[in-house]
Amino acid sequence: MEINSVRIRNGNTELMTIDANGNVGIGTDDPDNKLHISDADDVYIKLTDENGGDSFFVGVDNNGLVFSEDSIGTYRMVINEGGNVGIG
Repeated sequence: MEINSVRIRNGNTELMTIDANGNVGIGTDDPDNKLHISDADDVYIKLTDENGGDSFFVGVDNNGLVFSEDSIGTYRMVINEGGNVGIG
């Protein structure tokens, strides 16, 4: 048995794809890296320490690549498209 891809859907909406190369796509049906996340709006990954309850976000929004603590929009660092870095 050969599997070309695995697709998870909700009705006609594709939620996640694992292609034949093992690439995982969330929000895309054609992932081109091991993890490819795509959305029409901002995209964030939430990292949480379950013991201490701290949360951090890494994402892409209209400001660039952003690093936030506890809530989206409370930036700790931003790298914009021009490569400029803002800290604090």
